[in-house]
Amino acid sequence: MWSWESAIWGGRGVLVNEKEGVRLIKLVLTPDNYNAMSELGRCYQWGIGVTKDMSEALRLYRLAVEGGNWNAHVRLGLCFEYEYGVEQDLDEALRLYRLAADNKNVMGLTFLGLMYEYGTVVEADQKEAVRLYRQAAAERYSYAQVSLGRALMDGRGTEEDFEEAVRYFRLAVDDCDSDAYVQLGFCYLNGKGVEKDEAQAMRLFRRASEDENSEAQVQLGFCYKHGRGIDKDPEKAFRLFLRAASNEDSFAICQLGLCYQEGCGIAEDEKEAVRLFRIAAERGDNTGSLQLGYCFVDGLGVEKNWEEAIRCFRASADEDNSYAQLRLGHAYFDGEGVPKDYEKALELYKKSGENGNEDGQYHVGYMYRHGYGADKDIYEAVWRFKLASESGSNPARVDLGKLYKDGDEVEEDLAEAVDLFHQSVDDGWAPGMVQLGLCYRDGVGG
Repeated sequence: MWSWESAIWGGRGVLVNEKEGVRLIKLVLTPDNYNAMSELGRCYQWGIGVTKDMSEALRLYRLAVEGGNWNAHVRLGLCFEYEYGVEQDLDEALRLYRLAADNKNVMGLTFLGLMYEYGTVVEADQKEAVRLYRQAAAERYSYAQVSLGRALMDGRGTEEDFEEAVRYFRLAVDDCDSDAYVQLGFCYLNGKGVEKDEAQAMRLFRRASEDENSEAQVQLGFCYKHGRGIDKDPEKAFRLFLRAASNEDSFAICQLGLCYQEGCGIAEDEKEAVRLFRIAAERGDNTGSLQLGYCFVDGLGVEKNWEEAIRCFRASADEDNSYAQLRLGHAYFDGEGVPKDYEKALELYKKSGENGNEDGQYHVGYMYRHGYGADKDIYEAVWRFKLASESGSNPARVDLGKLYKDGDEVEEDLAEAVDLFHQSVDDGWAPGMVQLGLCYRDGVGG
């Protein structure tokens, strides 16, 4: 959606010149030009072409709100939501977003949608969030298009539809939305809604990274670290994580910690890794809490401390980190740092599986297979093993293959057993190699 504001700030038809943009806004700033007030307030808030001045930004937003400018309602609402120059007041933020949304303002519709998506002040309602995103996306508001695309990718509040999600991401990319470049990059990286193309994913991440999008910098760092779509380059990966971390991105800080722990692009330094994990965890990053927990378990950069490890895993698990839920489940299963409790372990494995962790799903199957924490249920176990194996769990493939091969508790299916063993072997899974070797030795499934 073209506007004179986007032309000045985004370089639409002219070279980006923030100071010239501010000069032009001030030229048209009159007591009744509330749109100019709102835009100038944004400049003062973020230091666009002027020195940052939050007090002046708030003054201009409030004047524009009094004049009925709906963009100003949303911008002032964001200040109340995220404590920009004012004390946090989520109810006031909601009120301002709702007023703007009731007047069909695309920003108001989108940020009200986010309130419903995350259950901020209001009861979470994914369908209502999607309804609001669709209204704003229909008006070509790129942030709404990206939010709607994410909902379509995850099947939240709507049917899962990767191709439709890609369509919305492309629309937002056409408007040069850096978050859209990142989301479309994910699609190409994982082959969702488009043919898998890691090189194209790299190009999209790189484009967003040029806009100092920290999520893009992290993803680009992953590509360089693991050689996805580009040759491995640990030093470049480290520099990208460092750039993103300098923008106070807590997940990037955690990735920087992993570089120090692994000696990736920088000399190994376990104590520096712990320091960075602590910073990320203190800022609410659940991956930081998880990694800090691993350090306390293994004594990496700190003394071993199971009590502290459990505290870290629990903090991360409470934020729905599936790996933390899995690791905490192992602790309850083995009685490490907590009393042994199979029922609690099963509960945590289920949460992990529900949050998309195939190993969590596998361990649910294992628990039902052997009757840990619940009555033995071979049908539930097979179902869980199938879900996990379809998501790439090699232990699930092998255990399910053995059930099909033996045919004692489920109907024998030797061809399916061999296929499952083959899938695990393709991933280099040693137990699968053993089982497949036994099949060849005994002429099973041929």
